[in-house]
Amino acid sequence: MDGLEIKIDVLENTLSKKLADSQQNLAMLETTMVRNYADSHQQLVDELSLVKSQLAKMIDCIKELSDAKKGEGGSRDKKSDVSTSRLGWEGPSGEQSSIRGRGPSSRGGKGQSP
Repeated sequence: MDGLEIKIDVLENTLSKKLADSQQNLAMLETTMVRNYADSHQQLVDELSLVKSQLAKMIDCIKELSDAKKGEGGSRDKKSDVSTSRLGWEGPSGEQSSIRGRGPSSRGGKGQSP
């Protein structure tokens, strides 16, 4: 073997090692990306499930409030109209309803309940 053949062999070996290293790094990168995608996807699925649940509760609350409002028969006072106009909802007695679906406040929307 002459000097040129030795240099070609060294170059081929170096390129082969670099190619193998690159392929290994690419495989690790692919695995990491797939894992991250799967984790992100699961987090989005979990958050969407939570939003669906909260939306269903809100819809139920709106339906209950609408049914209660229909059952009022028009007996409402002006003070409760003003206090609930910001929410757009009223409880069965015309009082401000809780956003969390616990119904009208026994204290007329004034502070924490005892």
